[in-house]
Amino acid sequence: MKTSSFNFTDFTSSGHTLHKPSELSVLVLQGWEANTLRSYNSAVRKFLSFKRETSVEHFELPATRTDIYRFCVWAGKKVDTIDTHEICSATLEKYLHGLKAWHLYHDAVYPPVCEKKMKLILKSLAKRDALRAGQKKKKAVMIDDLIRLVDELATGDKFDKALLDLCLVAFWGLARLGEVTYPARSGAPPLDGGIRKSDVIFAADGSTADISLRFTKTSGPREVQHLRLTATANLLCPLEAIKRRLATGNSDDESLFGFQSTSGRINLTKNAAVARLTQVWAKLGRFGISGHSFRVGGASIRNALGVDIATICALGRWKSTCYKLYIRPYSANDLARTLAALESLDLRR
Repeated sequence: MKTSSFNFTDFTSSGHTLHKPSELSVLVLQGWEANTLRSYNSAVRKFLSFKRETSVEHFELPATRTDIYRFCVWAGKKVDTIDTHEICSATLEKYLHGLKAWHLYHDAVYPPVCEKKMKLILKSLAKRDALRAGQKKKKAVMIDDLIRLVDELATGDKFDKALLDLCLVAFWGLARLGEVTYPARSGAPPLDGGIRKSDVIFAADGSTADISLRFTKTSGPREVQHLRLTATANLLCPLEAIKRRLATGNSDDESLFGFQSTSGRINLTKNAAVARLTQVWAKLGRFGISGHSFRVGGASIRNALGVDIATICALGRWKSTCYKLYIRPYSANDLARTLAALESLDLRR
């Protein structure tokens, strides 16, 4: 792993002060897997956001025991309110490991928190996660939503057209939005930092395609996961979306979901994608749809059409019963509307 392959400046900083890694520091960084460093970097960024919002704009290591406890309260989900900075208890636990590694990297002493108390805090937050999940599940993108989204984005600029193709792949590939977007707006993505054109392989008969994912939320060190896509022979076809992206640009090493500009290749970042999608969904009167709704929608429509659970789990890369959190039941009206929408697509070919 090259340290230049991803921007770890939050982790290599001591807080407000940025530091260029020394030769020794680079050696330490290379001892971690890139996936691990990415998680640690996100942890530090989250912690620094907490310090800026709550007390100290120019924080420097080390953190105090009070800092760690208050960070848990700030980042954990609340019972009666929803804040944009909230994360689930499992992510918070990972971030705490990241903060420990951050201190270790900078030869700073991690505060002596009570581990038993911390376990109780995380257990309590896990209960809140379950409560909130039961109160408000992520909505599913449905076929008629996807058709309207395509109609809206297809007439837009280069960004909109690239976003359209990304959404089709995310829906049919049951992908998380973070898996099909990029950490940086420009530059060739690193091997572990987003889908490259070279990560796409078509079957000999052109009916299916495979996209290699070298970094996912659930992948282990050096593990490569895959998006499995099948042609639909209509305007929602994910394979045609991939072909449109492959036709832009010049290099197999550049981003799949991007477009050419006068300054070079522009990659679709998650923040930019979410911001634009929020605008479009609001215009279409569809509120409450998130980036995860494509993954939810792709799983739910397959379930409604009678695809067996084992196949859905394989496509969604689920290895436990957590797939149940993503499947939304279709009512008789939902199914009838979806089938009618699919039939209308056949007429538009």
